[in-house]
Amino acid sequence: MSVTRDGLVISDHGAAIAYPVPPRAVTGRTIEDVLDLSLRKHACDVRLLQDGVCPHCWSTAGLSFPRESVPDSYLLDDVPYATAACDTCWLSYPIPVAHTVLGHPAAETLYADHGFGLADAQIGPHDLARVADVVCCTSDSPAVRLTIDLGDRPLVFELDESCTVLDYWRR
Repeated sequence: MSVTRDGLVISDHGAAIAYPVPPRAVTGRTIEDVLDLSLRKHACDVRLLQDGVCPHCWSTAGLSFPRESVPDSYLLDDVPYATAACDTCWLSYPIPVAHTVLGHPAAETLYADHGFGLADAQIGPHDLARVADVVCCTSDSPAVRLTIDLGDRPLVFELDESCTVLDYWRR
């Protein structure tokens, strides 16, 4: 793995984590620690956005679905994306809809029950965007039904157009 100004590059897999990493983040830490820290920071940012707060400028911000287009450089081009956005500082980026439940207690419990952590929910074979089935609903509410299946009793979330969790249950 290597650290760049724009994020982390995992040489073994050719994957990139495009979360900015400040220089001090790597001081006295292993690359694995920096990766873990970066993924924990991203999950905190998602929780802030869910609460209507911009993680950059602290103004009002949020998540919205659907997102019409995603840059060609994104690794997961076959999954639905939402938009994280702030009108004040112009923060805006696509985020897999499945990642909008990062930090939700039910999702964290599901992953912990299977021996997985926060990093597993964001990258690798158990990445939420890879294991979740996202269905866009035709009625007004919910906008999305998200089913996370890790092998037993899938977890289902219903989200509105602002990616707010309306309901959730285990099947």
